[in-house]
Amino acid sequence: MPVHETSNVMRARLDSRRLALELMCVAGAVVVLALLQPLGILGEQTVGTRLFYWARSVGVGYLLHRPLLWLGARLALRAGLPEWAGWIAGLILACVSMSLWLWYFGPRIDPGRAFPSEALWADTAGQVLLISSLIALCLWFIEDLKAASRPRSSAAPSPAVSPAARPAILARTPWPLSQLVALEGEDHYVRVHTDYGSHLVLMRMADAIAETRPVEGMSIHRSWWVAKDMVRTAEAKGRNLTLHLHTDLCATVARSRVALVRQWLDRI
Repeated sequence: MPVHETSNVMRARLDSRRLALELMCVAGAVVVLALLQPLGILGEQTVGTRLFYWARSVGVGYLLHRPLLWLGARLALRAGLPEWAGWIAGLILACVSMSLWLWYFGPRIDPGRAFPSEALWADTAGQVLLISSLIALCLWFIEDLKAASRPRSSAAPSPAVSPAARPAILARTPWPLSQLVALEGEDHYVRVHTDYGSHLVLMRMADAIAETRPVEGMSIHRSWWVAKDMVRTAEAKGRNLTLHLHTDLCATVARSRVALVRQWLDRI
């Protein structure tokens, strides 16, 4: 069965750091739009009025766009299409919804307003598409910002090896010469963690583990495989055991495998 690879932008879990980056992107867009007065919107109003307008408009736009972009990306991957195709579909659907919201709740809040003509609606949709596309580009590259700011592994660099001796799973990532850190199962996907970043691949966890050779590692959970050389410390809390890896990644050991993992760690 062919394997379709994709970036991990939309599939990334919405942790606190990613949410903070996205909200910073939204806040920055609000300030820029209020100061630049694009398309002459509220150009004669005060800065405070423009900030209030763009804050609620961009905020609503974010709440509309993010789930539709995520859904579009997910459906595209299931259909064997590239993730960006799903983003485009989600962006168009979000722009349609956002255009209607702006018509009734935009600069002038009037829920009883007559439905716009085709020309007016197309003009509004075009403006929304332009602004939304720029913000979507920022959201698309947020994962690249995270990867760039992520500290590189402090483990000893791997000796030079031939391409044939490298794990086959790395060839499925944008960084085939990186060091393999861990594999994390996510539904029908496997997130390949490297010292350069993480990448999502559509394949079974068992097949992904088979492609980690010759790197020595262990399945510590049905959703986790970690490379031996990338384990920095192990933290025990009661019956739970968490492995801290060299990329600041944390992986929780299944309780049924804690004893086995402890023995494995003693040999590291």
